[in-house]
Amino acid sequence: MRLEPLNILLNQNLKLDKKFYFISGNEITLMEKITGSITEKYKKNENVKVERIDDLNSFIDEGGLFENKKVFLCKNCKGIEEIFDKLRKTNDIFIFFCENKQSIK
Repeated sequence: MRLEPLNILLNQNLKLDKKFYFISGNEITLMEKITGSITEKYKKNENVKVERIDDLNSFIDEGGLFENKKVFLCKNCKGIEEIFDKLRKTNDIFIFFCENKQSIK
């Protein structure tokens, strides 16, 4: 399901219940704002910890001491096919952030 970016930013009552979010585009500032909005809504509604990882090889599935879930911000979604089933079984939320570049089609 696709969500409208402005709806995420403007709708304060928007219920976020997805496990995976893929954010891509040319406007870096807007993409960061959307990512921040998603993470803040999860922080407000649930006990989560936000972690940044460079790629999925850095992902370690371990429980937290003080939080129920983790929100992982990942800048590279290469290799998601191999690890997708493992990611789906966790309680964590994944936000993939990928800038569209002219050289990447």
